[in-house]
Amino acid sequence: MCCSGNSPLQSTLYDKKFEEIKSGYGDSEVCMGEMLASVPADGLTLEEAFYLYMRAMQWAEGDRFFRWTYDGKEERF
Repeated sequence: MCCSGNSPLQSTLYDKKFEEIKSGYGDSEVCMGEMLASVPADGLTLEEAFYLYMRAMQWAEGDRFFRWTYDGKEERF
């Protein structure tokens, strides 16, 4: 995952949160979207929380995320 300027996320908190989510999801009976709604993002930047959401949804549900650049090109996350 990358943040602004396409620099890789370097947050150990980000990685720790992702591992907590994966661990909790295995024991949970709710869908990943509901689980993420209850996970606090304390200490993460808005950008990190956004990418954490995408990473968790990709991992759990196989979701894919795209964006369109200003020059009309598709960029996959």
